[in-house]
Amino acid sequence: MKYMMLTLFILSSFLIAKAASVDTIAIFSNAMHKSIRCVVVTPDSYKDKEQHYPVVYILHGYSGNYADYVKKIPAVVAMADVYQEILVFPDGGFSSWYLDSPVDSAMRFETYVGKEIPAWIDQHYRTKAAPVPCYYWLKYGWTWRFVPGYPSSGNFWCCWQYEWGSGFQAFSQ
Repeated sequence: MKYMMLTLFILSSFLIAKAASVDTIAIFSNAMHKSIRCVVVTPDSYKDKEQHYPVVYILHGYSGNYADYVKKIPAVVAMADVYQEILVFPDGGFSSWYLDSPVDSAMRFETYVGKEIPAWIDQHYRTKAAPVPCYYWLKYGWTWRFVPGYPSSGNFWCCWQYEWGSGFQAFSQ
């Protein structure tokens, strides 16, 4: 029994010591002329290796913010270690739908999330080159038509969404 407890203690210490890093950063948007916060999660191996990692951009739903996933679903942080990828949680504003407003220059979130954030992340992190970014979005009800990844944008390669009760759906160009 004593050895079993010691073994469990050592294993749990190892698991606690190996954990993804969570950073809150601010990325300046030239399109909106302001800095906007973002959470970046890197796998534990990022510290030790010189390898490059794929990036998944995880978008919050209507009225959410950049910290929603990390605060409300803390287990999402472990996915960086499980899949050996960088997770980026940008802020898309309270009600931007990740679109560029034709009337309000302070609402240029398609440009910000689709171009500016990936360019900044590629410059500041060791990322694997991708033709265009891959996004995941938490769907709230009927809003699926506004998911980045709609064919007209050209900024988004694929988009996964999760609808409460229905599971995952993929959208790709």
